[in-house]
Amino acid sequence: MHRDPTTRASWALAIARALEASGYDPKSIFAEAGLDLSQATDPEMRYPVDKMTIVWQQAVEKTGNACFGLDVPQFTHPTTFNALGFALMASESLKEALERLVRFSRTVTDAADVRLEAERDSYKLTLESVSATRISAYESVDGFAATIIYILRQLCQEDIKPQEVTLIRPEPDGAKRFSEFFQAPVEFSAAENSIRFSKEQMEAKLPTANSELAQINDRAMTEYLSRFDKEDIVAQVRAILLDQLSAGTASQENVASSLNMSQRSLQRRLKEVETCYADVLDQIREDLACQYLKQSKIPLISITYLLGFSDPSNFNRAFKRWKGVSPSQYRKANTAAE
Repeated sequence: MHRDPTTRASWALAIARALEASGYDPKSIFAEAGLDLSQATDPEMRYPVDKMTIVWQQAVEKTGNACFGLDVPQFTHPTTFNALGFALMASESLKEALERLVRFSRTVTDAADVRLEAERDSYKLTLESVSATRISAYESVDGFAATIIYILRQLCQEDIKPQEVTLIRPEPDGAKRFSEFFQAPVEFSAAENSIRFSKEQMEAKLPTANSELAQINDRAMTEYLSRFDKEDIVAQVRAILLDQLSAGTASQENVASSLNMSQRSLQRRLKEVETCYADVLDQIREDLACQYLKQSKIPLISITYLLGFSDPSNFNRAFKRWKGVSPSQYRKANTAAE
């Protein structure tokens, strides 16, 4: 049985601060939606998206500001998104930051599917509702898209300008504020919610890059997802593999045992979400390998065993399959600027 979508309560605090700055009592507005704002400081608390939609709609109605979503980003900071915020700050590039956002967006909300696609000379980030029968408030998409831009501008310490922004929402009153905020052409009543960026901007190295810090927060998010959604079998397997790989105990049998299920049941659960144990293992090894290689103090032989490979040649072959270069070549290219 699928749960109704939720959003992390810490995100609601930014909305509350924006309401307060506009001269309105956020507690009463949240209470009208059936939400206790005092619970928003609990790092594990999540609010139903249906009720948060009411909050957004009430915020627009009471403030008379159809562009209210654009006011929210200035009240966010890294802790708004918990470990995700710190992982984004520690990313090597804006592209890597957006890849993390895609991978861990469910730590913020499971109401939207976030995708990043490489095009010929650009990257396109798409935000899509996961349910055709549950449509979030337009303002929630405005706020999320604007916050992404706000965070990216902080990461690269310059005024990032997307190539284009498209929004499903109809054009609101005061629509000029959108083009002023995004500093890009904005298309309303579009077929999708998307932001397009130039490859040059996305691939430049960030001044705040810190692979070790990013890795720590990736692990925290993986563990959070495994607690948050017991039905997310991939998150469950990834969390267990993070513990078992470096101990040399990672195997499908041990993972299944840790989940209190048979190997056949594990195989079936993974097949239901169109993956398999080997693919999950391969992906987490690739992710960890890239993170370890960016930390020049970790010897290659140590990385081999941290990833659960029995022999350096096996690691070399796997890494060349993932990235098209050897581990040492990848390390040289990604630590040259340090």
